[in-house]
Amino acid sequence: METLDTKSEHPIARPLSKLVPLIKADLDKLNIEITRTQELRTAIGEKLIEAKTRLDYGHFGDWISRNFKMSRASATEYMRMVKAERAGNTKFASVQDFRRRTHKAYHHNPTGTSRWRNDVQAHLNNVKPSEFEVKAERDREVHAKNVNKLAVEIISIGYKVLATKLHPDKGGSVEAMQHLNEARDQLRRCVE
Repeated sequence: METLDTKSEHPIARPLSKLVPLIKADLDKLNIEITRTQELRTAIGEKLIEAKTRLDYGHFGDWISRNFKMSRASATEYMRMVKAERAGNTKFASVQDFRRRTHKAYHHNPTGTSRWRNDVQAHLNNVKPSEFEVKAERDREVHAKNVNKLAVEIISIGYKVLATKLHPDKGGSVEAMQHLNEARDQLRRCVE
């Protein structure tokens, strides 16, 4: 492959007539890789479907955990993508494309934000800024109590936001949710 000399003080620019075929060749390589990636995703999904049919009911998740660095939710998504491609005679450009075109959350909320927004907003509406103000005549104990109360609110809101992403029912994993619960508990102990 011909390259541009960028190390010298005055790099030599290639004429456009030379660049066009080089760019086209790179684009062709990229298209081949994209096609290959799609084929691999389909092959993975088909093999997962086959494996699931050979396992006893309830053992698929454990089998996935033991054999792959993949959550059960990811495996299910590969399988769902293959089934959707078969049913709709369509190909998805990526897992993100599959999610965008098939998941209800994307259709109901095109910005990609989740239902947690309303819960967090309701929680925020209950927070009164005046509760956290410290006037000059108040002592340090009241100030510390207000700071702790605000810290608990921050932990609670952050937990709810992350739980919507990490919960197994939302595409996360049991392990990720356990880590989140441990982190929340540890943070609460720090501020209490």
